Amino acid sequence: MRSRERRSPRVDDSAAPGKLLVSLIVAIVPFGAVILCLKLVERAQRSRDEALARQVALTDAIHERLGAVVAPVVRKRPWGPWQVDIAVPLKNPETVRAVVAVTQEMWDAHRADDAASLRLVLTPQERAA
Repeated sequence: MRSRERRSPRVDDSAAPGKLLVSLIVAIVPFGAVILCLKLVERAQRSRDEALARQVALTDAIHERLGAVVAPVVRKRPWGPWQVDIAVPLKNPETVRAVVAVTQEMWDAHRADDAASLRLVLTPQERAA
C-alpha cells in the first residue's frame, strides 16, 4: 500500500491584510459611534445653555426698562434663526413697541457673537382670570 502524504492546507496570505483591516474597522466603529453621540449631546446642551442665557438676559432687560410686563421664551432652532416668542398686551401698543425695541437692542448687542438672524413671534397676551 502506498501511503498518502498529508498536505497542509494552503493559507492565502494575500487576504490577511484585508481581514485585518475589516477587523480594525469592526473594532473602531462602536467607539466612533459613542464619541459621535457624546458630541451631539454636548452640542445640544450648549445650545440649550445659550438659549437660556439669552432668555434671562432679554427678560432682565425688559423688566429693567418696563417692569414685569412680558416673559419671553428664547430658543435656537436647528439650522435656523434664533426664535423669541413673546405674549404681549396688544391693546397697549406703547408696551408692544417698547418690548420690540428692547428685544432688538439686546439682539444687536449679541450680533457680533452670532451672525444668525432673529425671528420674533408676538402673540396676544391672555388676560389673567
